[in-house]
Amino acid sequence: IPKLKAQLAPSAEGHTKVLLHVMENCPKVLPSYMRLDEPYRSLVRECVTLDFDLEQFLNAESLPAHLMSVGTLLNYEGEDPLIKDVDVLSLLSAIKLAELSGSLGAVTLEGSLYMTEAKFKKVELAMNAVELLQQDSTAQEAYGHFLVAR
Repeated sequence: IPKLKAQLAPSAEGHTKVLLHVMENCPKVLPSYMRLDEPYRSLVRECVTLDFDLEQFLNAESLPAHLMSVGTLLNYEGEDPLIKDVDVLSLLSAIKLAELSGSLGAVTLEGSLYMTEAKFKKVELAMNAVELLQQDSTAQEAYGHFLVAR
């Protein structure tokens, strides 16, 4: 991300804003993203820029209200009918897992220092709680479920 920021988004602050700027203004530098049809690119942008810090959630440093944006995203219905078949929770989980796993990428290229088995189990518990939002649970219920499970 630092090189993308320096070269393509020098005025953007934070990795999310850098990615958003690159996705919107120079998507060709992200070939896999660029090959997606626009409805899918839009969904990926929504997942990447979601105002939800999984790390804070894992540490119980966020509020149940922070899950509301996740619940909204899980009910995402783009303009294209193909989007209705996308498993948004799996996509969001993969993006957040990659984000956390790569969070210490500047330290070493020898694998993820962050994603230990213990941390993965916490992520799994968190995503199980988030999944409750798809089953008509409230953000408060999902948050409570996570607190009890951890």
